[in-house]
Amino acid sequence: MKKNYKCYFLAIACSLSVLTAYADEYVWGEPFKEGDTVSAETFNQIFDTIQKLNQTVKDDDLVGSWNCDAMTTRDTTGWIKKGSFYLLEGAQINFIASSGVSSSESAYEVSTSSPSPLKRITSSFFGSYQLYENMMFLTQDSDPNARIYSVDLVSPSRIEMTFLETSATSFPASFSSFLSCESTAVIPSPPSSPSISQDGFSVSLDWTDNSEDEDGFKIYRRASSELAALEIATTAASTYIDSDVLDAETYFYNVSAFTADRESAKSNIVSATIDSIAPVVVTTFPSADQTVARDDRNVSFTFSEKVEVFCPDDLSLGSQGPGMFCPSGDGAITGTILVNGNLRSITGGSVANGFGGTLTLSLTMAGSAERLDANQTVSLTVSSAFIKDVNGNAMEADYFFQFQIGDYVNNPNCPPSC
Repeated sequence: MKKNYKCYFLAIACSLSVLTAYADEYVWGEPFKEGDTVSAETFNQIFDTIQKLNQTVKDDDLVGSWNCDAMTTRDTTGWIKKGSFYLLEGAQINFIASSGVSSSESAYEVSTSSPSPLKRITSSFFGSYQLYENMMFLTQDSDPNARIYSVDLVSPSRIEMTFLETSATSFPASFSSFLSCESTAVIPSPPSSPSISQDGFSVSLDWTDNSEDEDGFKIYRRASSELAALEIATTAASTYIDSDVLDAETYFYNVSAFTADRESAKSNIVSATIDSIAPVVVTTFPSADQTVARDDRNVSFTFSEKVEVFCPDDLSLGSQGPGMFCPSGDGAITGTILVNGNLRSITGGSVANGFGGTLTLSLTMAGSAERLDANQTVSLTVSSAFIKDVNGNAMEADYFFQFQIGDYVNNPNCPPSC
C-alpha cells in the first residue's frame, strides 16, 4: 500500500509559523507552542522521522558494524546488574552481506564481539539472518532453530531490536530481550578461536581471521604478576610467537583486528604457563630392588609433575583415548615377567593425551587368581618417547627400574579363594 505523506506534511506545516532567525534556538524534544518557528534543518528531521515510521527495514539499512547495548532480565556472565535487568554495554554486531540479492533470497551473516550481545554466551556469536517485514530471523551456526527479533530503524545510524516470543523454541531464556545499536564506521570483525601452546622458551598463538578489510592484528598480553593487559605487538599474519617470556610465569593473551582508524572487539582470552622443566620419575611402588610377594601384582610410578601419555607414531591419536593403547601396541611402561613358568610381556600407561594429565602411571602384572614365579628379578622401562608433561615438555631419558619377587604370598588361599 502506498503511504500518504501529504496529510502528515499539512498537519505539521499548518501548526508552524514562517521561518525566522530565531529557529536555531529550538531544542529537539521540546513541545511546540503557538507562534513557535523551526529551522529548515529541524523540519527535515521531523519529515525524515515520519518517513522512517512508514518504511520497511531493508538489508542495506543493516549491513555494517554496530555498537550495541543489550538488555536481559536474567543474570548473565559479563553483564552488569541494573536493578531489575542486566546490561551489556558497548558490544559489537557485524551484519555481513552474502552473494544473494537480498537476505531473504540468501541468508546474510552475523558475528558479534565476546561476550555476545545477541545470545547469552561468554563467547562470540556467529550465524546468519534473514529480514522479512521488519523481522529478523536469526540462526546461530550449528543450531537449526531460528529466533526472531523485530527491527526498528530509528534513524539511519540507530536501530532497536526486540526479541519476539513466537514459539517455544524461541523463548528468550538464552537470548537478550532488547538491543539498542549505533552504527559505526567500518570495523573489522573480531578474531575468534584463539589457541595457544608453549615450549618452555616461547608462546605460540594462532586464531581465526573473520574479516577481509583489516590492516593487521594487535596482540594483547597480561602476565599473572601484572594488573592490566598491554599491547605487545602487531602482525599481518594470523599467528604470533612471543619469545619475551619467563619460566614459571603464566601469560594471558587476546587479539583484535584493526584498520587505520578502527579496532575490532578483542577475542576470547587464552593462557599458558611457561614450563621448561622436563618431568622425571620421583617415586615407585614397590621401591627399587624391593622384594615383594608372589601375589603383589601392581606397580606404579609417580612423576615430578602431571604427565600425559601420547603415541609417538600417532600424535593426532585418531580414535585413541583414555584407557586405550597406541596403535603399535606399545605403551609407556614395558617389561617381561614369569607367570606359571611362562614369560609374559607386560605393558602399562594407557593413552591420556589432552585429558588433564596424571601424577601416577601404573600397570598390573598378572590376573587376580595368578601367582608370579618366585625368586625372579623384574625389569621395567618407562619410555621417554611416550611421556610429556601437560605443558608439552618431553621426558628426557628412559627410566629403568628393577625389583624382586620373593618366595612367599600374602594370601595362601588364593587361588581358589581370591
